[in-house]
Amino acid sequence: MTRSGGFAGITRVWSVTVTNPDEEDEWRELVERLPWDRLNRDRADPAAIEPDRYIYRVRCARNEATIPERHFTGPWKELLERVRAAEGEQ
Repeated sequence: MTRSGGFAGITRVWSVTVTNPDEEDEWRELVERLPWDRLNRDRADPAAIEPDRYIYRVRCARNEATIPERHFTGPWKELLERVRAAEGEQ
């Protein structure tokens, strides 16, 4: 997962590799709840991206999405919070 843009234009990168079998189901359930199909079907026009706002890029296995900050809500935001927590970031 990457976040780019914003006022300073700094890119942040987060990633998780699930190695604990006890956590695999939790991560799989979260990833399966992400609206991959709807997002790719309703992709925002790149010309409509607002300056100084973040753009998120999420990749998991075969799925990939680019999401403007204003649409980065619900399960997408939950994924970011879980990934950041897994990396030990507050």
